[in-house]
Amino acid sequence: MKIKRIIFFGLGGAGQRHLKIIYKIFSNYLFYAVRKVNKVGEINDNFKLTKKTLEQKYKKISFFKNINILSSKKLDYAFVSNHTSGHYKVAKICALNKINIFSEKPFFCTLAQFDQLQKIINKYKLKFLVGYQRRFHPLVLKLGKIIKKNINEIKIVNIKVSSYVPDWHLYEDFKNLYACKKQLGGGALLTECHEIDLVINFFGLPEEVLCKKKFKRSDINVESGYYLKLSYSNFNVIFDINMFDKNNSQRTIFIKTIKNSYLLDLQRNYLIYGNKKITTSAFSNKLQFIRQIKFFFSNYFDKKNSLLQARKNLLILIAAIKSHRYDRVITL
Repeated sequence: MKIKRIIFFGLGGAGQRHLKIIYKIFSNYLFYAVRKVNKVGEINDNFKLTKKTLEQKYKKISFFKNINILSSKKLDYAFVSNHTSGHYKVAKICALNKINIFSEKPFFCTLAQFDQLQKIINKYKLKFLVGYQRRFHPLVLKLGKIIKKNINEIKIVNIKVSSYVPDWHLYEDFKNLYACKKQLGGGALLTECHEIDLVINFFGLPEEVLCKKKFKRSDINVESGYYLKLSYSNFNVIFDINMFDKNNSQRTIFIKTIKNSYLLDLQRNYLIYGNKKITTSAFSNKLQFIRQIKFFFSNYFDKKNSLLQARKNLLILIAAIKSHRYDRVITL
């Protein structure tokens, strides 16, 4: 197997999770990282700091403080896991240096910027993937197949996501998280957008978008949740998202059809439809990330479809922000 050179931008919780998986699967690869702070602490699977630094844990990583390393090394893959507002800038520099790109979600920029990036990616025939790992959950794949057979019978889709940000990263003050800072691209809409990606996978783009953001805490400058309605020709998809709900943690998708109903619980790992209940209790959250990484590095990675999916996600996010700003329905 040809040795690849991989560079990481951002080694917080998300970046270290990808690093850990790739380091184990592709142990013969060469690893680099751009990081302003020396002696980065290792974060374990429970998002707690260990007593080791990354330099101690991963002996084969070379750390650099300047992005100019891109022009001096022949790199194959870049993992962009810095704050949301910095994804586009780093991705564009990587593309210009002919490096395949994996970006943490969401990938947010203007449509003009995305189209410019897409031209560069297509010119050099690069891979580009946004990290929506829930696509790789077996129950999501199962539900997708069911929906495909019953798409004309759907009446309504309800999605509920609630969590509690202070519990996300136990190693740092939640107010310092990018999710809680507007200037870093935070807020519930951009942060909690996994289900938007799944809906696009299931149903494609909607005809209309309506978004109303929920209350904002006084100690952070971003919204804590949102109400979103995506309107299709025969049904609506309703999102109720809250990232500051301490007592009601859940991640569910409920679909009502003419003849049946389906409930997917991504937190408790089960799918109920009719008299059937499928559980994947042995399927860990980590396996979604492993499958995603293997897909990205595989020969059957679909470059065209991956770019298309990223653009569709961006369209919805931009429309949702516009809908809230002008308090009206946005037609796509």
